[in-house]
Amino acid sequence: MKLGIIQGRLLNPIDGNIQEFPKKNWEDEFDIIKKLGLSHIEWIITNKSLSEGVLNLDVSKYSDNISSVTCDNLVNKNIVSHTFLSKQLRPICEWAIKNNIKVISIPLLEDSQISTTNQTHNIYNFKKALIPYSLIYPELEFHFEMESSWNITTELVKDCSNFFLIYDTGNITSCGFDHKEWITNNLQFIKNVHLKDRTVNPLKTVEPLTGDTDFTLIFKTLNELKYKEIFTLQLARGKEGDEIKTIKEYIKLFKHLYEK
Repeated sequence: MKLGIIQGRLLNPIDGNIQEFPKKNWEDEFDIIKKLGLSHIEWIITNKSLSEGVLNLDVSKYSDNISSVTCDNLVNKNIVSHTFLSKQLRPICEWAIKNNIKVISIPLLEDSQISTTNQTHNIYNFKKALIPYSLIYPELEFHFEMESSWNITTELVKDCSNFFLIYDTGNITSCGFDHKEWITNNLQFIKNVHLKDRTVNPLKTVEPLTGDTDFTLIFKTLNELKYKEIFTLQLARGKEGDEIKTIKEYIKLFKHLYEK
């Protein structure tokens, strides 16, 4: 089981945020993941970190342990604007290549959510805006996290050789989708599984096994279908100051569920 974590989850939260780039001590996490036996960190890019000059950093020596650059700065209603993407996405792509990072993750959630009906943007316009980047940067993969049914997610990534999916267990739960159906129909495109537990009513992220996410079904399905890609912990943070203790418990729990 190739298990990793979202950047900042092993350190004290920044300004009370669930996840934010830890500017002062970001290198510490790479030492911690080795001690915990984790394989990777998802690097976070936010508007705050961009303003603080994160793209001026040379992180190439850590590239083997950076699974992706997650562009939280793209959670914006202008996600299909060529001007917006040129300003917000292009520099990140170039920084990733410079630092030998192979994956750009784009969360299509909240203000950047797309759908075929009754949402801010639709699949056609989004693909039209993103495909030029997949052609300009063929050495990169683009991974998308979506709160959409399997047929919509498939529509986004099909016919694009470097478009793939992030399967977020908590988000699929809160949307009311069938996990087995979603996994089965998207398996060929899933490159990362975000491990998260959520409740349906009210909608919130909770400690693992206290919400409505059926991890037994999820791991059974993934194992039956021979899923071999990465898993990433994105669970409730727990008590501030106990980050390493909390993650140790989460690692033990999910390795047990996976092996079971």
